[in-house]
Amino acid sequence: MQMRQLLRGLSAQAAALALAVTCGVAVLTPAPASAASDTISVTLTTSDLSQTLTPQPSVALGPVSSGSVNLTVDDTQSYQTIDGFGASFTDTSTYLLQNKLDATTRDRVMRDLFTRGSGIGLSLMRVPMGSSDYTATPASSPGTYSYDDNNGQPDPTLANFSTAHDDAYVIPVIKQAQALNPAMKLFANTWSPPAWMKTSNTMLGAGNGTLKADMYGPLANYYVKFLQDYKAKGVNVWGVTPQNEPTISPPTYSAMLWPAADEARFIAEHLAPALQQAGLADTKIIGADADHVNVSYANTLMGNQAARDAIYGTAWHCYRNDLRNMTTIHNSFPDKKLYETECSTGPGIAPMNAAQLTLESTYNWANGVLLWNLALDTNGGPKMGVGCEKCTGLVTVDQTTGKATYTNNYYQLGQFSKFVVPGATRIGYGDGGNVWAQAYKNPDGSQVLVAHNNNSSATTFTTTWNGDGSFQYTLPAGATVTFTRGAQTAGAQIVGQGSNRCLDDTGNPANGVQQHIWDCVSGTANQAYTYSASRELQVAGKCLGASGNGTVNGTKVITWDCNGGTSQKWTFHADGSITNDLSGLCLDVTGTATANGSKVQLWSCTGASNQKWSVSSGG
Repeated sequence: MQMRQLLRGLSAQAAALALAVTCGVAVLTPAPASAASDTISVTLTTSDLSQTLTPQPSVALGPVSSGSVNLTVDDTQSYQTIDGFGASFTDTSTYLLQNKLDATTRDRVMRDLFTRGSGIGLSLMRVPMGSSDYTATPASSPGTYSYDDNNGQPDPTLANFSTAHDDAYVIPVIKQAQALNPAMKLFANTWSPPAWMKTSNTMLGAGNGTLKADMYGPLANYYVKFLQDYKAKGVNVWGVTPQNEPTISPPTYSAMLWPAADEARFIAEHLAPALQQAGLADTKIIGADADHVNVSYANTLMGNQAARDAIYGTAWHCYRNDLRNMTTIHNSFPDKKLYETECSTGPGIAPMNAAQLTLESTYNWANGVLLWNLALDTNGGPKMGVGCEKCTGLVTVDQTTGKATYTNNYYQLGQFSKFVVPGATRIGYGDGGNVWAQAYKNPDGSQVLVAHNNNSSATTFTTTWNGDGSFQYTLPAGATVTFTRGAQTAGAQIVGQGSNRCLDDTGNPANGVQQHIWDCVSGTANQAYTYSASRELQVAGKCLGASGNGTVNGTKVITWDCNGGTSQKWTFHADGSITNDLSGLCLDVTGTATANGSKVQLWSCTGASNQKWSVSSGG
């Protein structure tokens, strides 16, 4: 693929993807052990979404071999750490999630987005300070707003500063997300300061306004007040960037031009001192946040020594297909973090999909990767101005029906975020044949390899893992697959979406024990299921099957000695259902019950929540 050649340039690192949190198809995060498992879990998302983060039968390492297309994992090489993956809490996204979904649907969507394990565990998020182009203020006719509009009159002391606008839906959504994933890192920035701070006297980009010379101090205090207000309201903000996309000034939505030398002076002489004086010195300052990876902008920022000392890293967007420039910046400033902080993928205005973005960003030293909107409606809004036409979020909300559906952005990003946990390290890899890959190693020692097939037809490749052995796999055209290898063989929790409780074998290893659901407890052997290469669901040395090889509604799902029979074989589906191969019936919680101890049976597939399951990634 031409883009890969462009982004990768001439350097060919030998790396493969090793990361882990055992999950997906077969494994829950195991405790570190002296020898890694030879069983590889497999989770697949296809381009037509017929498979969506769907567990596949596990594969086993065989003798070291090679084929016409070869991938490798090499954990003797290590690169940058990974802070996480995510998107943005835009005004539009939070409005839709809070106001257009009922409480039950919203809770399910939020769990699916932010929970580590059964969800995709988004852990690096961004929030605009005031209006961006994606604002629902008001939803019928979106316009600009800041935290101190003051009717356009100057308020340099910020006497009228207030984040009250965010109380209705922005802050509740962020607080719910942080409760679901306490390790989540959140950073904030302005698309434009209040109009009275700018030379153009408008928050819009029209007029190519920049910050007035006497407003550097007030803007620094604007950031301080925002951080203090959010903290008082229970929201932890990890970092800030001074200005979104400072090198462009679209006339129809909030924007501001800010030359790199001026931003550097703001950081060095105003923002960093203001944060220090306010007791907020641990807030990370991330420079640039530009629409593309602008090496000149980075060099100018870092050319101001005081700014360089204060800057934690720099942030960049994907829109000019120059992610390779992050490697140039890393080579010049290896002590500074790099983040890809906005990309409206699939479909959208990005020159790549979410899987390609994440592979290329982390290849080029990104410590984190973010898409753009967390949620949009069926028309790609609400929004103001011209730009990002036909863009999609991770979630699509139908404002008429209140239904939420997940896009390919959700599933492709989830192939990384569900398995590569914060604190993971990118490790060595090798890829080829237009199958792109990256490898990661989690803090617990588990390893993950993510591969994406850019070809127009299915591609078969051979993967060699740390020289321990190889396996062959055929990946459909446009599909993304995650291979996870634990430190030792373990099992995954299977979580009921209707109850948020785990499939459980009651702790009784005998034949004939009917499965039930129970509160999920990490590391519990009676909730640790493996999905074998022969498509058996195994727990405590037994196989799940249909009692008496039954094929009628109400047949008990029990454990029994593994015998290879069809009634002990299971298939995972993209809609979250799990069917028994003998009968075609669904794994079902009796009577739609949600309480501890509710029994599990086979029943005709209805699509109800008591027949929906997700596999935990652990970690």
